[in-house]
Amino acid sequence: MSDYLTNELVLEILYRLPATTLVKCTSVCKRWYKIIKSHSFILSHLQRSLSQQPFLLVRQTAQPSTTLAPYSLCSYSHHTPPRLSIVAKLHYSFPVLMGPIGDVVNGVVCLCFFPSDIILWNPMIQKHFRLPKPNLPTSIALFTSFHGFGFDSKNKDFKLVRVVPMGMIRTSDAEVCPVAAELYSLNEGVWRFIDASYLDVTLAIKYMRLSKQCFFNGCVYWVAYDSILMFFLETERLQKMKLPGELVASVVKGFLLTMNVIKHRLAIIECFKTGDSVNLNAACNIWMRSDSEEQWVKMYRVGFEPCGILKALGVGSRDEIFVVPFQEIASLHSFDPKSGNMINLGLQGVPKDLYVSDYTPSLVLFDKENDANGTGGPVTKRLVILCFTY
Repeated sequence: MSDYLTNELVLEILYRLPATTLVKCTSVCKRWYKIIKSHSFILSHLQRSLSQQPFLLVRQTAQPSTTLAPYSLCSYSHHTPPRLSIVAKLHYSFPVLMGPIGDVVNGVVCLCFFPSDIILWNPMIQKHFRLPKPNLPTSIALFTSFHGFGFDSKNKDFKLVRVVPMGMIRTSDAEVCPVAAELYSLNEGVWRFIDASYLDVTLAIKYMRLSKQCFFNGCVYWVAYDSILMFFLETERLQKMKLPGELVASVVKGFLLTMNVIKHRLAIIECFKTGDSVNLNAACNIWMRSDSEEQWVKMYRVGFEPCGILKALGVGSRDEIFVVPFQEIASLHSFDPKSGNMINLGLQGVPKDLYVSDYTPSLVLFDKENDANGTGGPVTKRLVILCFTY
């Protein structure tokens, strides 16, 4: 029956369908298979998906009997009280260890494991792509390399930059490191070197292992030590942005700065301890980049007394802060800075494993084969009934 529909009408129908349904639709006929798996359709469908309310991707703690991490896709209700509902338990065909998450961009999760195992994973369509081995060796002495993952909107390309400290000159509380960098382009399918010789970077190595990247407006950001390290995906250049002295002092004290995006502006959550607190963060300051982008402004302070929090995970679409408070059983909470209310969202786990991020379902990676057991294959005819409600 689809043979009687024009290409324009077929595209309009397919653009309206969720990613999981589109995967099934590839079995309708060869025509639909070719359309849905095309790079141009995948990117066009992504642009439409970005205008919709995102889900939340949540990671809890693996069971003792397995190394697989329990990831869930959740919907977040802003009603009073707010609720977190699990939409789907996510499945995967590869070991998802409890390692660091680089970032979640346009439906793709970047998983980075030491020393150089990097996987791009689209959990919604159960596709993953293991990157080839990088060219630069990981610094064994520093036991680290730093990854930045994002989307180059001009060139329609997902890119991952890898920054490797090549040595260190110790100072009182940081390491002055010459760095080398390389980039992987998903479109090109290869690693290539990026010039970083012009950049002098001071890194608090121990600190940067705990910090995480932030992707915003075509640029990846990390808090380094006395500055923010930036990588522009379109021009493929590394640069530095100076941190305010008050935030540099927090880094020196070992307080954790987390980069986020709040109200479409770059922001930093500064968690800090007060009084005799050793392991707990009693409060945090929210810093935001000014509209002129010339300076950072401290917008407001959020207190967590008397219980304190172990860490702040991120910021929701309505400025709620996702935190892990100090309790006998750690669980994910939503904190409203306006009312001061802290709501238990009911998801428990080991604090270091808990993770939450906005997630937009997409078809990205659908045109790629897995590193093993690829899902591509011959197309067979199947009847699929599509229902639309206007």
